[in-house]
Amino acid sequence: MLEGLSVKGLNGMISRVFLSFLSNCLYPLFMHDQTFKNNTYTSLESPFEGEYFSECTFHACSFSQCSWKECHFSQCSFTHSSFSLVNMENCKLHDVTFSNCKIEGLSFFHINPRFLSLSFDNCFLRYVNFSDLELSKTVWKESKLIECIFLHNNLEAASFDHCDLLKTSFHQCNLKNASFLNAIHYSIDPKINTIEGAKFCLPEAVSLLKAFNIKLQ
Repeated sequence: MLEGLSVKGLNGMISRVFLSFLSNCLYPLFMHDQTFKNNTYTSLESPFEGEYFSECTFHACSFSQCSWKECHFSQCSFTHSSFSLVNMENCKLHDVTFSNCKIEGLSFFHINPRFLSLSFDNCFLRYVNFSDLELSKTVWKESKLIECIFLHNNLEAASFDHCDLLKTSFHQCNLKNASFLNAIHYSIDPKINTIEGAKFCLPEAVSLLKAFNIKLQ
């Protein structure tokens, strides 16, 4: 039956079988390669709980107090969208990108950490909690992170280049080889965070000395 199939054809068949299995057996609502535009989802209208979205795009959508509990997003992108107080309990986010998004009051530490992979580009984040997550090599690019929390995170080789980190806290984090080039308003205590090999720019880097209670003249 499989004779004459090329490797590409065989891989395509396997992919279709796998997607069919996900759709018919594991997830009642399985969305693949779909685009959602200009939709508003609230606590009264939340089609996401327990569902699977693969290679989907969400553009100009609003998510307010809705539930992503047990939801799985794989290779999905969110652009020009807003998020407020979304329930992310045991949600899986694999290779998910946020671009030009507004994200407020989300507790990312509630998500399922398995295969976690995120990136943020030109986003506004406020009151977002990333505690206890493996976030090495995660990129926050040209974003504002206002009063966000990083606690017990592995942020090795993460990038915060050109970010505004006003009142964002880092506590007991691994920041080895992380990049804060042209970032502003960060407050990082080298005594309680590991910053070996991390990259900073002057004059903002002077703030790293605050923890040592010294005076510069």
